[in-house]
Amino acid sequence: MALKITFQGENKKLSDDVFRLAIKFMLEHLLPKRTISRLKLSISFDPKDNMVNAIGYCCDFSSKNYFIWIRPTRERKKQLETLAHELVHIKQFETNEICASTGNMKTSWMRTLSKNISKCVPKKEIDAYWDSPPEIEACGRAVGLCIRFLNHCDDKNINYW
Repeated sequence: MALKITFQGENKKLSDDVFRLAIKFMLEHLLPKRTISRLKLSISFDPKDNMVNAIGYCCDFSSKNYFIWIRPTRERKKQLETLAHELVHIKQFETNEICASTGNMKTSWMRTLSKNISKCVPKKEIDAYWDSPPEIEACGRAVGLCIRFLNHCDDKNINYW
């Protein structure tokens, strides 16, 4: 069995091939190959997603089956950082660090623009979300994974833009 990645919607800033390459690279830095080979990822760029304030989120549909949504209007590097952030959450699901029933604000973990979320969620819940260990890890590792991926592409002369 091999990692299965499907795409929904159009992303005018980054190709599906770049996302596929980034996903494989980043997952190899997060999970054992055996675990990666069993994953099914559905990546969506649907601009009509109803999570108005989100810049990205992931859902654990079933064992090894995940959905990631990324806002396609974000700049390219921010899209890759959001992808890395959500892949860290998938690592957390796969290693039982989090599960859908333990999400502190929603059953699916979401990354939001803090200035917008405050309009609809009480401050103490926002603080609990950002201060939670899964969110701290995802925020902390996302930038590093993105930089390592871009450096890898440069080293291999891969055109990612």
